[in-house]
Amino acid sequence: MRAAAAVQRAAVRSAAVALLAACAGEGGAPGSPVSVSTTTAPATATTTAATTATTLEPPPGKNPGLPEAGPFRGPAVSDYILPYPVGEAYYLMQSYCVSGRPGAHSDQLAYDFYMPIGAEVVAARGGWVVEMRESHPDTGWGTAMENYVYIEHADGTVAFYAHLMQHGVDVEVGRWVDQGARIGAGGNSGNTQNTPHLHFGVYRTWPQYEEMGVAVNFRNTPGPLDTLGGLLVNRLYEALPWEG
Repeated sequence: MRAAAAVQRAAVRSAAVALLAACAGEGGAPGSPVSVSTTTAPATATTTAATTATTLEPPPGKNPGLPEAGPFRGPAVSDYILPYPVGEAYYLMQSYCVSGRPGAHSDQLAYDFYMPIGAEVVAARGGWVVEMRESHPDTGWGTAMENYVYIEHADGTVAFYAHLMQHGVDVEVGRWVDQGARIGAGGNSGNTQNTPHLHFGVYRTWPQYEEMGVAVNFRNTPGPLDTLGGLLVNRLYEALPWEG
């Protein structure tokens, strides 16, 4: 069992490294905007008279070797829901592996959802609160000045919810939080470029570091997704009812 677990960890690490290669600019001009084709599934089937094959087309600017690594799971089997309540809908301001502007996710498998100050933030997955901060003001500027919550899941992964409202965190370190339960309020703390939003990302382990990001999507939104299975910038994502 330990050997199997080690193999699984190695595979996950390999996939994460491959995806982060895209963040470094492989397969596209560094600093170029990410432009992706839309699809509701990460694969399209191509049929010929002799054989049936599945072709994966990576978005422009992403590493063309990534489809083989398959770091994104299908939304239907995702462990995560959108980090805001059912019935709410927010635009995605920034997707994963973006470069070329201040605050870009150049080395992050993370998402930024536009979210007004005071909007409810919920746990995308159940887990234990391992760290939180809520003391910094909602000024929209300041490196490492964001308010945040880290939640560790049963498999050791850790979700990061950042730029929360000052004094707007509703959970305590050491407490369990159910999936979909309120954890706090969206804010404008830290370096948001003065645009209130929720930064959400998942790490493979705790303590966290960017090179071990986890590629995630969400099972309670209809899409659209890029051809790797990630969310698309400037698209509206509604949180639909879900089952645990």
